Amino acid sequence: MRECAAGDIRVLERFVADLRRLGTYHVVWPGERMRGDARLCYTMELADRYAARFAHERVDVLVNVHQTWTFPQLSQKVITSFIQKMRSRDARFVPRVVIASVQDSHVPGMVSGMATGGALRGLGIPYSHVFGNFREPAFLRELTVVLDDFAAAAASHGAVAGIVAGLHREHILEFGSFSLQMPTTRIDHEAVMARWGVSVENLDQQVFIDRALAMLSWKDVPGCSPVTGVRDSRVRGAVERLYDVHPEKFRAIPGRSVSRDTFAVQVAMYYAVSDIARERGATAVTIKCQDECSARFCTCCIATSFLGNDRDLDGTHKRIIPASCETDMPTLLTQLFLSRLTGKPAGFGDFRYVETSGHRTVLAIVNCGQHPVYFAARETDDWSTKMRMTDFPGQEHFYAAGGAAVRMRTAGGQRLTVARLGSERGRLYLAGTVLPTVHVPRTHFARYNKAWPIIEGVVPVPDVVLAKHWPSNHLGFVYGDRTAELIELAEQLGIGYRVWTADGRAYENPS
Repeated sequence: MRECAAGDIRVLERFVADLRRLGTYHVVWPGERMRGDARLCYTMELADRYAARFAHERVDVLVNVHQTWTFPQLSQKVITSFIQKMRSRDARFVPRVVIASVQDSHVPGMVSGMATGGALRGLGIPYSHVFGNFREPAFLRELTVVLDDFAAAAASHGAVAGIVAGLHREHILEFGSFSLQMPTTRIDHEAVMARWGVSVENLDQQVFIDRALAMLSWKDVPGCSPVTGVRDSRVRGAVERLYDVHPEKFRAIPGRSVSRDTFAVQVAMYYAVSDIARERGATAVTIKCQDECSARFCTCCIATSFLGNDRDLDGTHKRIIPASCETDMPTLLTQLFLSRLTGKPAGFGDFRYVETSGHRTVLAIVNCGQHPVYFAARETDDWSTKMRMTDFPGQEHFYAAGGAAVRMRTAGGQRLTVARLGSERGRLYLAGTVLPTVHVPRTHFARYNKAWPIIEGVVPVPDVVLAKHWPSNHLGFVYGDRTAELIELAEQLGIGYRVWTADGRAYENPS
């Protein structure tokens, strides 16, 4: 202390003054009210006093400063005491810690910061580590970026807490079982119930198929003979309004048109699932589709697209019911989280293609024809524009029963958040990043699949990193940069995460 205290206090005074000059943050430094060496937190008694002051001020972020060697257990003690005091008031409190270390060959500030980081990691406390010359503008810029990210997460705390507290109201319908031999589409239903209160009800696809077929009149065997009439007025209205008025949308791909009967069955499936969801109190739906529906009756793209949309087939506003295909429960839960965070539709897509060229990494989201129409053109476009930009061409050849896909291109110059719930060694974690969209040329339909919708955007992380850490071939997406909320959500859900912000900064907490 005799050797270091005076210099350390001067460094800390300058550090606090530099932050205050920014005019952005309210800075709380407990040592400011103390005298002598107590201006540094160097005893266990001081550690508790510092923690109490931080808790009294309800600070959003703790900045743990290492201007030379500082004992890691004292830092650990302040942080853990602060967390306990805050959680006694708010059980969902999320700690946000920044370790700020001097990087100097003559002073062991970096050593101390690394040691403290290891101590926090051992307790499962997430942190960001910023190091460098405290007086250099580059250091302060780096620090403020992290503080701003944490401030955004803190600002979402109340809203996220409300979502997490309300998850027990969510009830998911799962139509069908294991699809396409993809283990990443499965999740332990009882664990989801125990952890968050989300209930899952599994029904055979035949439940909605039978109801859909009953909405139509048939020449002979239902589903296997020509349709002779439409009994349900909603189905009749949709077919007349879309198929009869805009037949060109169903012939958008030469040689691959969709019959009126098939489209009628697809629409009937949508209304059947929607009715069943209402009757059973479901707030989200996943449908297997492949291979039973797509091979024998028709694909379920109309159902999954419009369930998750904010408008019905007739353009009227409706309740958003997040929907995934291939009975992908982790992606459906991700869509549910994203939709609850934003109040907007959340789509389901494939991590189809990612490539880094120069300084850009472009991700293409392409799926088998069921993005919600909300993602056609620009988010702010009206319904008629979105529908004008949407076609319903015949599906790809490997769906034997055929049917209409929901094909569109999402416009460039917008911002989406993409995310996916996954697991590592049985432990859940959330991956996510932001996606500024780019213009998709019409020729790109031939590049991927001619009948499927496309979103392309630049992600802030190299393809080799994203491909390695993304937990599945699927993802959920929503408009807006919601990376701060994703971090806050994962913390409150008690799961791990890897989230890359718009500037490519990685925030993570091991699962």
